Amino acid sequence: MQSLFGISFDSLTIALSAVFSVAVVLTVAVAAREPIVWKMAVRNIPRRPSQTSLIVVGLMLATVMFSASFATGDTLAHSIRVQALSSIGQVDEVLSSKESEVSGMPGFIPADIVEAVRGSLAGSPVDGVTPAIRFTAPAVSVDTPNSEPRLVVQGLEGSSLEGFDRYLNSAGFELSVQALGVNEAYLSVGAAEALGVGIGEHVAVFFTRQPTLISIKEVFSEGGNASDASSAVMNIIDLQQALGKRGEINQVYISNQGDVISGAQHTDEIVAALEGLSEELGLGIDKIKQDAISTADSIGGGLAEVFLLFGTYSIIAGVLLISLIFVMLAAERKRELGIARAVGAQREHIVRVFTFEGALDSLIAAAVGSFAGIVVGIIMVRVMALTLGTLEDFDLRIVFSFRWQSLVLAYTLGMVVTYLVVLGSAIRVSGINTVSYTHLRAHETRHDLVCRLLLE
Repeated sequence: MQSLFGISFDSLTIALSAVFSVAVVLTVAVAAREPIVWKMAVRNIPRRPSQTSLIVVGLMLATVMFSASFATGDTLAHSIRVQALSSIGQVDEVLSSKESEVSGMPGFIPADIVEAVRGSLAGSPVDGVTPAIRFTAPAVSVDTPNSEPRLVVQGLEGSSLEGFDRYLNSAGFELSVQALGVNEAYLSVGAAEALGVGIGEHVAVFFTRQPTLISIKEVFSEGGNASDASSAVMNIIDLQQALGKRGEINQVYISNQGDVISGAQHTDEIVAALEGLSEELGLGIDKIKQDAISTADSIGGGLAEVFLLFGTYSIIAGVLLISLIFVMLAAERKRELGIARAVGAQREHIVRVFTFEGALDSLIAAAVGSFAGIVVGIIMVRVMALTLGTLEDFDLRIVFSFRWQSLVLAYTLGMVVTYLVVLGSAIRVSGINTVSYTHLRAHETRHDLVCRLLLE
C-alpha cells in the first residue's frame, strides 16, 4: 500500500510529520513562556482520572480507525504481493514479440536476440538476462487417470540463470536445469498434485497433435521465474526440439539488481535502455514485476479507503464527543475558571489551559489508538480470512502485515486531527463567561469576588 486517496504515503508522512512537529514546537514554546498556565493544565490530568480516561477514549477513536484501515490495506497488499511474486520470482521484465501480443499466440524470435539485449543493457542495473520459451499445453498422466488442461511448460538455459530464481525441492536441495536429460522435466508441486504423479513417472504433453512423453525427474516446491502454480521446467534445447523450433525462443527474461521487490525500482531505467532495440526488433516489454506490485498496492489502498469512508461515522462521533466533553469540563470547572478570570486571566489563557490539557491527552490517545488499531486490524483480517476461505475459487492466502511507516502515519494523522478538534473546542468553551455564574454584586470588588468564590 503506497498511496491513500491518490496521495503517496511518503508525501503524507512528510507533510503530517512536519505539521505535527510545528504544533509540538509551538506548544512547547508557549508553555515555556507561560509556565503557570502550563501547570494549571497539567495538574488537571492526574486530579481527574475518570475524565481523563473519557477524553482519551474519545480522542483515540479517529486514530484507531486510521490505524486499523492502514493495517487492513497493508495486509491485503502484502498478501497479493506474496502470491503474485511467488510465481514471478526474480524476473522483472519480459521481452516478447509484438505479434504475440496481437494474436495471443506465442510468437517465436531468433535466440541470438538475447546477445543484442545484453549489449543494450551494458552498464544497467541488471543481474541477469536469459532466453526462455513459455508454452501452455494440455498434459495427461500416463500412470494415473488425471490430466491438466493448461500446463505451463518453460524451456530455460541453465548456464544463464545466474540472478534468477533457484528451483528447490521439498528438502531444500537445488535442482539444476543443466542436469535435465532429453525429455526430462522438473514439475511444480501444484502440477504434480493435479496430475497425481511423482518422481520417475511420466506425463504426456500435447505440444502438437502427437504427444511428447516427459519423464518427471524431480518435483520443486520453490522457484518461479514468471511461471504459474501448475508448471514444468525443461532444458530449452529439448523444448525447442519438441516444438520444432530449433534456434528460436519466444521470451527473454530480465532480472534487475535487488531482491524480489526492490528490483522493480529499476524497471523504468531498463525500459528506457531497451527502447531503441525493442522498436527495431519489434519486441514488446512487459513490466511484469512493477505491474504486479502496483496492482497489489492499488487493491490494498482501495480497501483502506473504503474502511476509512465507513469509519468516518466513528471519526465524526469522536469529534462530537470531544466537543461535548470540553463543554462539560468548562461547566464543571466554572468555579475554578471564575477565580482565574477574577484575578485577571484573559480568554486566551483559558484557551491555552484547555489546549495544553487536550494536547497532552491527544499525545496519549494517538499512541494508544495507533497500537489498538493494529489489534483491530488483526481481528478484521482474521474475519476476512475466514470469510474468504469459504469460497471455492478464492485461493488468496491472507498474511497479516503492517509497516512502521503506516504506524507513524496513523499516529501523526490522528494527532493532527485530534489536536485541531481540541483547539477548536477550547476556543469555543473559552467564550463562556464563567464570572457571570457568580453574579457580581453592587460595589463588590475583585478581591471580594475571589474570596466569595473560594468560600463557595
